[in-house]
Amino acid sequence: MKQTLSTSQRFAASFALSLGMLVILPFCLENLENLDRARYALYLPIFLLIGCTANYELRKQKERDSFKIVVFSLIVFDVCNLFFFPVHWMVYFLQIIIIALYFVYHKQSSWKSK
Repeated sequence: MKQTLSTSQRFAASFALSLGMLVILPFCLENLENLDRARYALYLPIFLLIGCTANYELRKQKERDSFKIVVFSLIVFDVCNLFFFPVHWMVYFLQIIIIALYFVYHKQSSWKSK
């Protein structure tokens, strides 16, 4: 039987994913202003495509796969950002903290459901 995510688990996964993706903005605003028009026009659709695809996958996947989807989506997002501008090391540090907090929540909610 396929056990999908509950509403609170889906919200937590989406929140962790969104926060992990948005943490880059304070560090890249200056770089975004210096991008040429063509690269800037590509940045937003790629940002939205990764976020929307990950949220869609979170809706239909099993509960145990949600952590993998969040981590994989953030890795893909970071690699795509490297095509546009250099990413500050603090972004990776903050994303690891967000993933760790989500991991703790994910384990706690899976223990409660057993």
